[in-house]
Amino acid sequence: MALPPLQGRVADHRRRGRRHAGDPGRAARGPDQEEPLPRALARPERDHRAVERGVNGTSVWAGGKYELVGERLTPIHEQLVARLEPRVGERWLDVATGTGAIAIRAARAGAEVVGVDIAPELLERARASAHPLPIRWDEGDAEELPYEDAAFDVVASCFGVIFAPDDEAAGRELARVCRPGGRLGLTAWRASSELDAVYEAAAGGREGAGRDPVHWGDDAHVHRLLGDAFELELEPGVWRLSFDSPEHMWDWWSTVVPPFVALLEGLTSELREAAREQLVALAERRRTNGRVELTRDYVLVLGRRR
Repeated sequence: MALPPLQGRVADHRRRGRRHAGDPGRAARGPDQEEPLPRALARPERDHRAVERGVNGTSVWAGGKYELVGERLTPIHEQLVARLEPRVGERWLDVATGTGAIAIRAARAGAEVVGVDIAPELLERARASAHPLPIRWDEGDAEELPYEDAAFDVVASCFGVIFAPDDEAAGRELARVCRPGGRLGLTAWRASSELDAVYEAAAGGREGAGRDPVHWGDDAHVHRLLGDAFELELEPGVWRLSFDSPEHMWDWWSTVVPPFVALLEGLTSELREAAREQLVALAERRRTNGRVELTRDYVLVLGRRR
């Protein structure tokens, strides 16, 4: 049975009392989106735990300039959307949408799109970039998506859901909201010993910090998380970055990449310099003809809901 249109059927989704800033039921709406969540998308009333994420939490994404990261990820955005083959009228969910790159591309292809993210700062940037496309932007947690079962034809996430602290909870949610026969597409970083060392230096010995979210880049782990719910196909890929010099790479990484910017905050000058030395040393090893040419392996995960 076809899903109802994104616009039109609505439900009174108001809650008792005051919502906290990280409430997954809170829709991040602009002046042209005053209606509550559509009935087909809204889950029943329930209590939500406070969002406490530490280095992987909402505050991580308030710093840096994630839209500049997104510009360098454009080829991967285009690859992911093309492989999912958006169709007019399909209902898409972009999980951990960030600044909305996947959601915007799907909407331009005629899909009815919802973008959800835990960080209101990123949702505001996504909304501004997407105007006037009719995309719905919701504030929500990838580990507790505020939607009914089987609500979407396509569920996508580009280097987004991999940052959820609880891999298993996030994997269950991806499967739960995707209808039988629906499609899944996500990207995840492979492990990188060189970058791991840089992030460990930036963590400054703080317990729990510096975890590069590469578990989703391990084929066996992905099959364990998603294989029961989806017929999976994994495709390797390589992200390519170019910088003018090692110092250019440090300046970009330390001011643009939100998780790295968050790790650097609060470090002593000595620990910050140690992180800089690690990144510059990596850049020196990758210097070719005066430029720094960095690559990072990733995996494209495609699935069909069983």
